[in-house]
Amino acid sequence: MEGFIDFIVSINKIALFAFIVVLGFLVYEVKKMIDERKKSEKPVVPQFEDTIQGSPKASMNNTPLPPSVVLPKKPERGSSALMIGIGATTLLIVVGIMVVTYNTNLKKQEGETAQVPIIREISSAGLKVYDENWNEIEKKKKDKAKPGEKLYIGIQ
Repeated sequence: MEGFIDFIVSINKIALFAFIVVLGFLVYEVKKMIDERKKSEKPVVPQFEDTIQGSPKASMNNTPLPPSVVLPKKPERGSSALMIGIGATTLLIVVGIMVVTYNTNLKKQEGETAQVPIIREISSAGLKVYDENWNEIEKKKKDKAKPGEKLYIGIQ
């Protein structure tokens, strides 16, 4: 699981957000196309007027079907507002997870990256070390140099 979180944290957040938004629009358009196709498949039956006075009414001729033949009602599909709500909630959860993991990784890095100065002594007869007043510094005083103190190195 940690590898997946590291992958999510490493990718560009703006690109991920744009991808999710475009994916949401794509899902919405596909749903809209499917609904349009279902509407076009239904035949349009014209309404005829009764021109004959003595014609029987439809209510007189109907015969109820036995309950076993009646098809069960299909549940209504979710509305687009519900889909948008689910998508927005999912997006907020993903962004929240990314922010939390980014902040925890940032805190870990701050604790681990304490800078330690690397001191290397270069000894050569031709190299001399001087302070700000151009007075030569002896080896004992070089070890006591403070961070930020200006030292000059000269070549003989």
